[in-house]
Amino acid sequence: MKISCTHLVLCILVGCSPREELTQTHENVPLIADGFMLDPGLEDGLWATWHENGQKRAKGQFKNGKAEGLWIHWDEDGQLGVAEQWKKGRRDGRWADWHENGAVKSEGRLKDGKREGLWTYWHENGVQQAEGPFVLDRREGAWTFWDEDRDVKAAGMYAEGQQVGDWSFAPEGLREKKDAVRARAETLLQLLRDEQWERAADLVWVDETTRRYLGISDGASPEVRREKVAGFYEGMYGNRGPSSLPQHRYTPGPVRSVRIDPKDPDLAHVSYRCGDLDGFEMRLAEGEWYYSFE
Repeated sequence: MKISCTHLVLCILVGCSPREELTQTHENVPLIADGFMLDPGLEDGLWATWHENGQKRAKGQFKNGKAEGLWIHWDEDGQLGVAEQWKKGRRDGRWADWHENGAVKSEGRLKDGKREGLWTYWHENGVQQAEGPFVLDRREGAWTFWDEDRDVKAAGMYAEGQQVGDWSFAPEGLREKKDAVRARAETLLQLLRDEQWERAADLVWVDETTRRYLGISDGASPEVRREKVAGFYEGMYGNRGPSSLPQHRYTPGPVRSVRIDPKDPDLAHVSYRCGDLDGFEMRLAEGEWYYSFE
C-alpha cells in the first residue's frame, strides 16, 4: 500500500486490517516509514523510519502500540545518533548517544525514563569528560570532570542534584567557574535594584579557591531556603591576600532591607532582621567575592 504523508492521518483514522503492513512514502522519497499495524494507531513488530533525504532515521520494535527493546536513531547524514532501550513504551535500560564526529558522547542507564546509576560523558576528541552517579535523574554522590587534555577540571560531591561540601577546581576550571559566577552577579544586582529582596537573598557565597555549597532540596520551604543566607560564607576583598580573608557566620533571618549606594551602583548594604551581623556590606565591583545564585 502506497500513500502520501498528507494521507497518513486518514489512513490511521480509517484503519488497516489486522496485522496489515503500512508503508509510507513521500513524493520525492522512496520510503518514510515501514511497519505493521494491529489496529488504527497500534503499531506492532519491527518498524523503521527514514529522513526525507532517504537516510534511515530510526529502527526498532513495537509491541501492542508501545516501543519495546532496542531502538537506534540516525541523523540526516547517516551518522549514528542515539541507541536506547524501551520497556512498555518507556525508556528503560542502556542508553548512549554520539557526537557528530562519531565519537561516543554519553552512556548510562535509564529507569522509567530517568537517569539512574553510573553515567559517563566524553569530549568530541574521545577523552572522558565527566563521570558520576544519578538517582532519579539528579546527580548524587562523587562526580569528577576532566578537560580535553585529560586533566581533572573539578571534583566534588552532589546531593539531590546540588553541589555540596568541599569542591576542588583546576585553574582552568576555576576561571570558568568564576566567569559563570560573575555573570550571575549582574542578575543579583538587578534583583536588588528591582527590590526583589527574597530572590536576591537566595544565594551562596564562596571563596576564591574552595567552593562550599549548602545543598537545598527542591521544593524546600522558604524557612529552609533561608539557610542559604544563614550559612557559613567566606570571601576576599581587593589584593590584601588570604591572610585578610573575612569569615562570618549568620543565623537564619530574612532580608530586612537592601540599599544601593546612589554614588556607587555596585555597592549594596544588606540588613537582616535577625542574626549576629546586621548591615552586612558587600562590594561586588572589586570582583574578589564570588558567589553562586540558584
